[in-house]
Amino acid sequence: MRRGCLIVGGVLLGLVLIGFVYLTINPPLNRPDTGYLSSSTEVDARLDASNPTAAFEVRFGAPENVYAGASGDFPPLRVSATLVDESVESAKVRLWLSPRDGLPVTGLATSEDGTQLSWQLDCQTMGTRSGCLRDALLIVSSADLPPDELRTKVRLFAEQRFPAHVPTPFLVSLDLAAESVGLASGDRLMSGAADGSHRLSPQQPVVRWSLSVDGTEAPVDGSWLTVEVDHAGVAIPTGFEAPSPVAVALVDQAAEVVGIAEVRPGSPSILALPSLGGEYTVVAWWQDRAAESYDVRWRVEQQVIGSDSAPSLSALLAQEVAPVERLEASGDFVTDESGRDEPIDFGPFETDSSPYLGPDHVPSHLAIVELHLTAQTDDAAPVVLWLDGAPIPFVSGAAVDTAFGQSVNCSGYECGSGASVAADHRHPPVNVAWDGVATLWPLDPALDQP
Repeated sequence: MRRGCLIVGGVLLGLVLIGFVYLTINPPLNRPDTGYLSSSTEVDARLDASNPTAAFEVRFGAPENVYAGASGDFPPLRVSATLVDESVESAKVRLWLSPRDGLPVTGLATSEDGTQLSWQLDCQTMGTRSGCLRDALLIVSSADLPPDELRTKVRLFAEQRFPAHVPTPFLVSLDLAAESVGLASGDRLMSGAADGSHRLSPQQPVVRWSLSVDGTEAPVDGSWLTVEVDHAGVAIPTGFEAPSPVAVALVDQAAEVVGIAEVRPGSPSILALPSLGGEYTVVAWWQDRAAESYDVRWRVEQQVIGSDSAPSLSALLAQEVAPVERLEASGDFVTDESGRDEPIDFGPFETDSSPYLGPDHVPSHLAIVELHLTAQTDDAAPVVLWLDGAPIPFVSGAAVDTAFGQSVNCSGYECGSGASVAADHRHPPVNVAWDGVATLWPLDPALDQP
């Protein structure tokens, strides 16, 4: 009897100890550790006088179950390629990247000497391949080879950071592999480029360039679209959630988008695009949340690997687009302590153009709204109102002029534009009087086609 009691007591004590240890390691109310995944590999590159260029097909991505069940948005998966050998500097060796699956590669960045390259893959956006796998061509090319052959290594590294407190799934890993692509003796990297620049502002928010690309018969080719913008004046804060103030799209002869870059000052945007050939249009538009101007510069560069002539690109001078319609409106309202949005509406615009043509096109139109606002409060202290999420500081009785751009799709030959104004939660009521003008501009080049 006593022996049986000891056995039962021992079993119970063991269960208590096991439970104590488990709950100590895995507290029931403790948030899980934030996950992280990475992968790396290396490939050898050999360059000489008869083979000054090497190419590798790179496959990168992540299985679908990495993102399954997570409530938060993942940051993009990041991939980098680095030339390891220091001797590549004297040989002026550079890295290039070209998509192999027909989709743009985004978030591209390169070091000044070209020995480091990084890019991104957003696995939670539509358009990626099944399982978020992509294929790209990584090119290693030298402009000043030594008399002897040059041997170097390319180190590839991929990492996926996780949202806070989202754990790494069990038994998953990133996909990262590289395989050498055979090139004919004498093949080398050749390139051609075209560029353009213009100033964008609320008064001239849409500009287009005609781009012509003479295609080549090279078996390996690709292109880069690089866009940079600078403030023309003093920067005005527009809030953390404001969109990039300038967007630039490359569209083909059917007016379908090849790639879109949304750009902020000081942060150039580079897209790796499939091979180009034929007639294209570069469209740049202003979409800021403050009355600022920007100088935009773009460059399209086509690279081919072959032994014949380099590709030829040319661009005409910028064409300023004329507006479609202009509407004026005015009104007033009083904010309340709930922080509720108060609407400011313009429209409807009436257009003679065809309706929105689908997700492969840029938005059909751009609406630019220029506002004159006056705020009256019972307190002389400054007040901040939020116009579509952008902070607008006011002194009671003083007027503020602002502007913002909105891309719109004029479905059924009509469309409208507007904004919302709100005060901070529990802020005393503010009397707001406003008047302004909204101007509709054509954006999709398909609208010009009969």
